[in-house]
Formats: sequence, structure tokens, C-alpha cells
Amino acid sequence: MFKEALAFATALVTSPVAAWRVVVIMVGGGHIAWACGWLPGIQGFAMAGEVEGLENKLVAIETKQNIALRIALADEICRLHALRDQNVSNQPLWQTLNETFNNRQEDYRAVNNGIEYAISQCSAQR
Repeated sequence: MFKEALAFATALVTSPVAAWRVVVIMVGGGHIAWACGWLPGIQGFAMAGEVEGLENKLVAIETKQNIALRIALADEICRLHALRDQNVSNQPLWQTLNETFNNRQEDYRAVNNGIEYAISQCSAQR
């Protein structure tokens, strides 16, 4: 085992390509250690505060998208509810609309903590 390791180390020293790879890996590893603050006595520049700030921004964006999605789903639920009520006599169309309506309600529950959209709100939107 020792002879193999010695032969490998000798090959690294004598081969310029292998030596270059070792240098690149060492420089890259050193840069990562420096950026993360893993080197003793050297503060890294990839600060945890920056990560927390990004997380806060992502939470704000996610909240806005969640609100926009709930509004869009509510509009779609009301539209489907009105279409479903208008097409009671056409059974195949009514079934398709009812299935789509139920799917949108499931989608709404998924983004609204399990609470279904109240159909009574549809008349208030008009």
C-alpha cells in the first residue's frame, strides 16, 4: 500500500498535467474554505446574514404568489360555479364542469390551509 502511494505521489510530481490538477484542486478548495470562513482567523465573505436575508425575501415572494394563486383560483371557482349552474340540462358538460370545479376546490384547499372556497363569496365578487 505504501509503495503504491509513493508511486502515485512520484507520478504527480513528474506529470505536469497531474501537478496542474492538484494545484487547481488546492486553489479551489482553499477558495471555498476562505469564502465559507473555515480557515482559522479569517472571516469568510459568504456571510450567514446574507443567507437569512435571501430566505426572508423568498418567504415574502412565496406569500405574494400564494395570495395571487388563491385569488386566481377563487375567480376560476366562481366562473366554473356559474357555468355549472347554467348547464344543468346538459349532463355530460355539467359533469365535466363539476369535476373541474371540484379539482379547483382541491387546489384552493391545498394553498389555503385546507379551507375550501366559500361559494357565497362568488356573488360578492360580481
